[in-house]
Amino acid sequence: MASSTNNAKFVIDSNSFIAPFKQYYSMSHFPSYWAWIEGCLIGTSREIVIPEVVYKELSGSGDQLSEWIANRIQPCVFKGYEADYQYLTQYGKIMNYLQTCGYYRTAAIANWSQDWKADPKLIAMAAAYGWQIITFEQPAGQLSAKNPMKKEPKIPDVASVMGVGCISLFQIEDRYQLSV
Repeated sequence: MASSTNNAKFVIDSNSFIAPFKQYYSMSHFPSYWAWIEGCLIGTSREIVIPEVVYKELSGSGDQLSEWIANRIQPCVFKGYEADYQYLTQYGKIMNYLQTCGYYRTAAIANWSQDWKADPKLIAMAAAYGWQIITFEQPAGQLSAKNPMKKEPKIPDVASVMGVGCISLFQIEDRYQLSV
């Protein structure tokens, strides 16, 4: 494995930071929430991994969340996975699936092929290392090769095909008995 993630069980999607920041837990009103998530990422258990691709996405916006990410989370960012054979194998399977399944139009597949795009990388990491993905994203519904999606693939849809589970941040909060 790329870096010290021996206890990891989950890899976290950007929307699991963005949604709480914008909708549920403002940093000024719920500092205990942000201390809790920080502890999950850099604490002794380190069961939740924030990969470099998610870190880069979150730290570039210039808002209060990006400052918090850069100042608090940067030291524990999961790096080096893109040189790991297990990860690369899974990433290749994902991209091959997108090309051959018939459920997505070319533009949707091209979006997931971009280097900055975290979604396929999260799935590849989870598949390679036996993790689940923490995301608020929902499945697209019934996929059909007769009517391919114009929009990009959804994490839960592709993750399911790759044998990877998805869990919402609310389920993680229950699991770890968050109390703010």
